[in-house]
Amino acid sequence: MVGAADRADGVSLGVAIDPARGGTGSSRRSITIGRFVPLRSIAVLLIATALVGCGREDERSIRKQLTTHAELSLTDKTHSQALQEELARIRADKGWPMQLVERQPPADSEDDLTAAVSAPFASAAEIDRIHRSLNELWPDEGLKFSPTALEHARRIVARLRPDTVTFLAALRRPKSAFRVGVDQGIVEDTAWVEAARLVARVRVKEGIDEVYRGAPEGGIEPLADLIRLASKLEAAPSLVAHLAAVDIRRWIVSGMMAIATSDAATRRTHELLFELASADRREAGSERTAWIGDRAAGMHAYEMVRAGEYLSLLTREEYDRLEERNETMDHALVVRRNVDDDELWYLETMRELIARCETPYFERRKWLDERFEGLDAVRDAPRFPSVAADLLLIGITTAQQRLARGRARRDAWYLALAAAVDRPLTDGPTVNPETGTAYEVRIDGDRIEVLGLAEEDSDLTPILVRRAG
Repeated sequence: MVGAADRADGVSLGVAIDPARGGTGSSRRSITIGRFVPLRSIAVLLIATALVGCGREDERSIRKQLTTHAELSLTDKTHSQALQEELARIRADKGWPMQLVERQPPADSEDDLTAAVSAPFASAAEIDRIHRSLNELWPDEGLKFSPTALEHARRIVARLRPDTVTFLAALRRPKSAFRVGVDQGIVEDTAWVEAARLVARVRVKEGIDEVYRGAPEGGIEPLADLIRLASKLEAAPSLVAHLAAVDIRRWIVSGMMAIATSDAATRRTHELLFELASADRREAGSERTAWIGDRAAGMHAYEMVRAGEYLSLLTREEYDRLEERNETMDHALVVRRNVDDDELWYLETMRELIARCETPYFERRKWLDERFEGLDAVRDAPRFPSVAADLLLIGITTAQQRLARGRARRDAWYLALAAAVDRPLTDGPTVNPETGTAYEVRIDGDRIEVLGLAEEDSDLTPILVRRAG
């Protein structure tokens, strides 16, 4: 069942990487609840052209063609009145792909964080190699490094540190932002997200070093940088970036736990952490931005279908399955013939999803299930929206669940730190947005525990002891 029972073999709405295990990210068409599975990306296309003797000129040609599709000139000529009305709404709301591109910082400017974070690395392969080296040392839970792993990780971080200084300076610029390749659609190369995660690992490791040295408050500045990074990722119209921010926020919470429970922590330490947690809640981006960007990428995909390039959107496995059944061209023709109805169903679904972003995930889950159960019931219908169902919306429920889980972790620790420093909360979070379970703040003397996180996050359950000044 699409949506209600997300597939486990990789889905199409972004990248969700287990924070303890990492992974590479050069395609948005890959998320699972905790493992990264690389599928099709512009990087793959460029490698393919190189293998047949093409070069930089061909790379520019491919990128130019993808940018041309972002103008949606074929989509704009649709004869479907209902689709025209939906497109007009999106254009009026400034959600057209090229409208999103225009709101981003100029390429390679001092405010272009994508260029800044990518600059130190020669390739996506280098980023992947460093991540894999850190994965071998990274704890499965929290940030409790073994002595041997700690020393090896320090050496890797020491080598990376000089390359992160320039990026961190850009990150602290008020107007800096990540430049998303919205004009490249679902085949955008998102290796820059993995570069950002690598910088995050450097900073969280530097923060945890301060805790190991008995100076836990020295770890607060690195956590502040992580909050800035997560917030800037969440300001980007990219689901891949928003899901990376979820992983980074898990490190933030793990870092807060390590600092708050350190033997050297004081009441002042807890007060500083509470201010940090408060800032984190204030600066967090809106989930709407992720889905607006994802919708733009979907519109780009429909433009490619109209241009006769549907098969270019498939993974090798998807293409091979059609080839085995001798259905490759027949399926492509059916998809192209139904493109108006297909896109209209997709855009109506995305419009309602974006409108429901202000409600917590556990409340909209019923709507999601009903929407996709209704879709499954008409799978054999002549005008079934296969691009939406089989390409663009697989895993949409999982993606929303991950975003909600990230907020739940942050909220639980905000409540715990507020109790630790005796701050009364008149507008604090009361319910886990993923599960609908009410948070329970238990106070027994100076011991504080907050219940309500999902079982998978039991290692992050806030348990604090009030400290003296």
